[in-house]
Amino acid sequence: MILVRVLGEHKSGHVLWAWLVGQARLRNSKVSHRIVAPLLDRGCGLQSLREEVMEDFRKMHSFLYAEEQSVMAKIGQEEKQVLSSLEDRVTDITKREACVLELIDYLSEVEDHDGYLMAMADSQVDHLKAELTRHSKELRHYRPTVLSSPSLTYVVCRRMLGYVMRSALECLTLDPTTAHSHLQLSEDLKSAKLGPGAQAVLESPQRFEPCLYVLGSQDFRSGRHYWEVSVGGKSNWVIGVASHWVNRKATEDLNPENGYWALRKIPGNRYYALSSPPALLTLDSSPTKVGICLDYESGRVGFYDAECMAEVCTLRGNFQEPLHPFFCPGGSRSGLGGAGSGLGPRMRGLGCRRGLQAGG
Repeated sequence: MILVRVLGEHKSGHVLWAWLVGQARLRNSKVSHRIVAPLLDRGCGLQSLREEVMEDFRKMHSFLYAEEQSVMAKIGQEEKQVLSSLEDRVTDITKREACVLELIDYLSEVEDHDGYLMAMADSQVDHLKAELTRHSKELRHYRPTVLSSPSLTYVVCRRMLGYVMRSALECLTLDPTTAHSHLQLSEDLKSAKLGPGAQAVLESPQRFEPCLYVLGSQDFRSGRHYWEVSVGGKSNWVIGVASHWVNRKATEDLNPENGYWALRKIPGNRYYALSSPPALLTLDSSPTKVGICLDYESGRVGFYDAECMAEVCTLRGNFQEPLHPFFCPGGSRSGLGGAGSGLGPRMRGLGCRRGLQAGG
């Protein structure tokens, strides 16, 4: 226990791991192997986690470097265009100024010169000086277009968010063979709504009845997976993960013992982590978009406020079976609609910047 903790926290973890490897080789016995092998596995796992974190940051650094190079290239190109234009205008002004000054010199040498022409020439000189001053001010306050738009930090962060969403979010679709007959699915299987009554659907052992549930088509058997569900201001919904082997023909408690790892909201703005027993949650604010992160090997299902990535709750399990995204728009049409919609809850799971909705 102590060795595992030291190996995970000490900066010289690699040295300790190497020492354990050496001890395992020196003590070629079943007893020492049983004791040391789990520690070696743990050491390998920690090293793998470090490498994974380093790779994630490397990707972000590469993205930011590419953005920096792109912005600097745009600034350089625009500066060349602006300076070339200013140079042309200054050259033109200089030529016009030389002509006017030449006229003024000529008129100054003529005793009986036309006063009107002299006044016009003086006016032209003042105009040229003002034009030069204006161009000089423009140059002093010049900002490239890329810097004159919204904050550069904001723009780059938005682009990075899109990059991360494309690379991190799962593309989800709803499985029509699992949807309760009262749930109407869209043609692209990206949305569902609570209909006015039962639809004519094929009977299937996969279909939920009598509960208003639907599963995602994707099943997860390993790895980490993340998707987001837009719940808006809806007052009643359940979202999370369900085992492929849940009883779809019975009304059961939504808890890990029955194959559900889920978060629930009920009227009154109350949120529950559906553990055994359900745990009432205290949230600083009501999330309008919920992120769900499934870590299969670690046996964790985490729920997050996707707008700020604040953790809402985490449920644990010992996963041995395929898991599906799970959606329930609520068991009543009352109070579930958005403003002016008169429909049930709408949820969107963002995958590759595309949506998944479940609700009415």
